[in-house]
Order: sequence, then structure tokens, then C-alpha cells
Amino acid sequence: MMNLGTSLKDNNLAELSSGKGFKKSMSNIRKSFFMLLSLMLGLTWQFNAYAQELDYADKSGKAAEIIKKSKQYQDFLAFQEKIAQENGDRVRKFETFVDGYNTNLINTTDDLSDIVYGAFPNINIHRKTKIKNFEFLENYVVLNDSGNVTYLSVSPKYSFEIKYVIENFNALKGLSIRNDNSGLAVLDLKKLKNVSYVKIHKSKYKKLILPSENEIVSLEILFTPINEISNLKSMTSLQNLVLDGVKIKSLNELTENSYLQRMDIISSSNSIKEIPDLSGFINLVYLTFNSKNIEEIKNISSLKSLKRLSVGSSFNFQEIDFPDSLVHLQLAGMQNTRMPNLKGNINLKDLTISRTRIRSIERLEELEKLNLIKNEISEISGLNNLKNLKVLNLLGNGIMKIQGLSKLVGLEKINLQYNKIEKIEGFENLPNLESVLLGYNEIKEIDAINFMTWLDVLSLNNNPIDTFDYQSIVGLENTKLIIRDTPLSDVLTDEEKEKYYDTHRYLRF
Repeated sequence: MMNLGTSLKDNNLAELSSGKGFKKSMSNIRKSFFMLLSLMLGLTWQFNAYAQELDYADKSGKAAEIIKKSKQYQDFLAFQEKIAQENGDRVRKFETFVDGYNTNLINTTDDLSDIVYGAFPNINIHRKTKIKNFEFLENYVVLNDSGNVTYLSVSPKYSFEIKYVIENFNALKGLSIRNDNSGLAVLDLKKLKNVSYVKIHKSKYKKLILPSENEIVSLEILFTPINEISNLKSMTSLQNLVLDGVKIKSLNELTENSYLQRMDIISSSNSIKEIPDLSGFINLVYLTFNSKNIEEIKNISSLKSLKRLSVGSSFNFQEIDFPDSLVHLQLAGMQNTRMPNLKGNINLKDLTISRTRIRSIERLEELEKLNLIKNEISEISGLNNLKNLKVLNLLGNGIMKIQGLSKLVGLEKINLQYNKIEKIEGFENLPNLESVLLGYNEIKEIDAINFMTWLDVLSLNNNPIDTFDYQSIVGLENTKLIIRDTPLSDVLTDEEKEKYYDTHRYLRF
């Protein structure tokens, strides 16, 4: 049975290498035939894996040739098959790529408006489907044109699987480990001297050992109870560091690094008490930290390249001297009652302050987005100078009246959900307004709002509205008007609702 599977595999590799049989219909027929044979004859997973590879094949046949000749790859498949046979498991499937032939690796680029971490390079597969990055693939192998394994993602069941990788893949550049429940407590990577990208996700390791000399560009540890990282200070090439849900207490070993661009320190257990002196991270662009036990940020004002800062901690942010370079600032969960001093932050475009005791709004003239959700703001005031403001979010405060918006002529979106507002008003001089969210307030009737013909969306759901005059919304036929989950939904008959729907196609009760 083994010989039959191998023979069929070799024949198809030869056909693929010659450039024949790449029409879609033939490919689908061949794949279905191979899968049927594998089920009927019990062929090895190596054969099934090749049927899978056809989806990613290049017409030159070069990828198939490299895969076939790669001893390292074929040995890895044999190793996986042996694991399955000895433990009564199903053989794990790996999607297989050859960089430059049936896939391209593209260096990750970040945008300030995007909070997606740039760990592994992006992947662009040579077929209609494009996968943005390796995060969407569970188990995969990438070979270079010499047939060496350069990128690997694996979810090991047994501790010896990781040891095999470390011993045999000395050309490895990227390693992603997911859901390792093998019981391995110490992940020792010191032999992987060429590795640049390391990601550990939802595993059980307690300690990570890095090479004493390394070229690691990105290290991400997510939801793994690691409490010690050896040789952290040796990562002089590090650009991206993400520690989320770990149990490390201090990062003081991480000293001066002129390459570091992103550092995210998020501790769900609040174990992290100290972050390093930031004065040496001169090229840091993104900084996030969230731990209730962090009480001090040292020399943050020296970060002249910092553009995005996100802080969730318990100290007083009025005492922070924020760098003037900031474009995006997010402060959450602090006990302040006043706005931070941002007078010198002329580049700030996007500000989020949530879950604090702030009661008033002031300054911040250059803002384009202001997010003040779940604070203790009772009155809208102090916004007259925000001439560039486009988005305002005041969800979850104690606001009773809509006022203080008349000078915000550039405002496009406003969210006032979960407040104590009783009346729709205050929008008369806002010609650029597109979206108004007023759900979960105390509005009882819909007043004359038909002057707001420029609106795209007006949401009034979950208010105690029990009366309705259709004339109040005449002129809003092109506005998506949402009045769901109110007493009005029960008051109106189905016939009345249908009548209104006929004249206002975007009205929803």
C-alpha cells in the first residue's frame, strides 16, 4: 500500500513538473480521484498532502520539484507519520509552500490606523485566493529554493515534536507554536540562531530560552504563563515585542534598543510591575501597556518617534509628560477627574479616554476623533474649538441634554447611546453630519427632525418612544431610520408599519 501511494505521488509530481494538466477542471477531477483512492486504499498522509499541494502549485512545476527533492521536508513528513502510527493518531496535515514559486513572503507593513500586529511576513499565494498572513493557517511549512524549511507553524501534541524542529531545522527563520499542551515547561530555542520571528500562542510553557546571540525581529507571547525569558537583553535587533497574558514581573532586562518600533505589554493577571526605562527606545512608534500594578512610566517624553500610545493602568495620567509626536492616544481605567495636560500635543488626531471619572472636556483643538466612552460626563461643553473634529463618541455617560455642538461644522459621526437624553435637539448647524446614534436613552417622542435631510443613519432604538407622527420624518426618505425595540413597535399595527415602509424604505420599527 505504501509503494502504491508513493508511486502515484511521484507520477503526479512528474506531470506537475512538466507543466501539464493545469486546467481547472482537470485539476479538480485529479484531486477528487486522489482523495477517493486515499479513502479506498488507505494511502499514507504523504499522498494526501500532495493532493493538497496541487491547490498552490505554480505552472512552472518548480515548487513541486523542490518539495520532492527536499530531504528535510520529506523527513519531516515521515516523522509526522511515525508519530501518528506509534500513538494511534490521525496524521497532522501541513499546507506546504515554496517561497517565490507558489507563494511570496512580503514584509509586513503597519498603518497607524490599523492595530494588527506585524509579526510574520504576509503571504500571497499564487491562486485566486489570497491569504493576508500566516495567522489564517493552522499548520504550514514554507521551504526556500534550496528545500530547507524556513517557516513553520505547528500545534504539537508531544514534547519531542518541538525538540525535533530545534534539532533539524537550523535554517528556520519563523516559528509559530500554537496550543502546545504536551506538558513541556521550558521552551529552549537557543540552537535556532537564525530565527527572526517567534510567536507562542495559548501554550503551557513557564520559561523561554532564546539564543544568546540572535537576530530576532519579532517576539509575540500570547496567553501563555511564561514567567521568565532568558537572554531578553540579547535581542538587539528586536522591532516588535508583544507580551499578552504572561506572568513576567519585570522587563528591566530589556534595555536600550534603537530598532524597537512596537512594544505591547498586556498582563491579564496584572503580574507586570515594572517596564524598562524608555529613554533608550528612540525609534519606538507604538506603545501599549495594561497592568494595574504599573505605577510609573520612565522618560516617556523622550520618545520623539512615538505616534500611538495606549495605557490602561491605575496611576494619575495628569503627571505624564506626553511626547509631542503623538497622533493616537488611548487612556483607560484610571481614576482621574480632569483631562490630561495635552496642550503641547499639536499632532494629536485621535483621543480615547474611557472608564475614568472625567466630568468635563477641554482643549484638544486639533483632534479629528474624540472617544470619551463610559466616563462621568454630564454635560457637553468645551468643544467649540475642535474645528477639525469628525467623530465624537460619548457613549455611556450621564448626559441629559444635547448641546454645545453648534461649532463642530465638520462633525460626521456622533454616538450618544446609553445616556439620559430626553429630546432630539442640537443638530441644526451640522451640515456634514452623517450618522447619529441615540439608542438606549430616555427619548419619549420624535420631534420634528425632518430638517436633517443630510443624515445617512439615525438610530433611536431602545428608547421609551410610544407616539409617532409621520410628518416629523417627511424628507428623511433616504435616511436609515431605526426605531426598533421601543413601545412604538407594539403600538403600531402591522398594516400601519407596512404603510410607512411603503413611503420610507429605510424606516425600521
